[in-house]
Amino acid sequence: MPTIQRVGLAAKAVHRKDPGAVLQTMLTSSDVGLRARVLKAVGELGLRNLASLVSSSLSAEDPSLGWWAAWSGAILGDGVAIPILQQLGEKNGPYAVKAATMAVRRMSLEAAHRWIRTLAENPETLRVALYAAGALGDPTSIPWLIENMAVPALARVAGESFTMITGVDLAYDDLDTDKPEGFDAGPTEDPEDENVEMDQDEDLPWPTQRTHQEVVVHSPARIYQRDSLFARQTDGNRLAQWGVAYGQTASTHCCRHRTRHAPTRYSAVQHERAGFPATGVAEIGDSAGQIV
Repeated sequence: MPTIQRVGLAAKAVHRKDPGAVLQTMLTSSDVGLRARVLKAVGELGLRNLASLVSSSLSAEDPSLGWWAAWSGAILGDGVAIPILQQLGEKNGPYAVKAATMAVRRMSLEAAHRWIRTLAENPETLRVALYAAGALGDPTSIPWLIENMAVPALARVAGESFTMITGVDLAYDDLDTDKPEGFDAGPTEDPEDENVEMDQDEDLPWPTQRTHQEVVVHSPARIYQRDSLFARQTDGNRLAQWGVAYGQTASTHCCRHRTRHAPTRYSAVQHERAGFPATGVAEIGDSAGQIV
């Protein structure tokens, strides 16, 4: 029965239909999966009238309940949820990437940059920092992302975030390449190899290790159409400041180019700050086919 209820609730949420009072009843269920789906639905549907029920689940013992309560709380504008999302991101657990990407979308630009730098200083959360930079959508992170494309273990994540910010499709625009020789991220055929974890970046393209100028100049012009929203948020000085903050040298050419041109696709953070509703914000790795 709980499984059927989860499926039905997921269908309602996808179609943005409020199930009504039954949500509160479901939240008292002994089935953790169903309760987690209820918490997620509250955020998806923007049900601010149930914000108190979400807040009461932030300290739940089950990690899935705490995670979805924090996710929905952030969407509903509950500032208390942000530190919890940050804690999940810093723990580098199963919810780390999703928590971090949601957190930066609900933080001020300055606070998000400071936190991303903190994540980047820890080797265990550097991947999380790269994803968070992509979710934040600030083009001043591009020099740092491109530098990390030269690190095999981080290259594909950095490339994915680069795509999120710029709209550049690495494979379509011939900016992808083959896997570096000798690099293995998943299980090998060696029976003595204790590493049995699957390659978590398996579906992501390998970016070429070109210079910043080459990536910007040789990408098709259609990607960099003028966008007034993007232009208002971006300037060469901020690009240079980001380069200094991350120990990079942001070229003058690149700064000028990124100020003049902008992607046709802007990020979730730009969408929110433009005044559009945050309800239904898609998460990295979140599929419409997932029940929870």
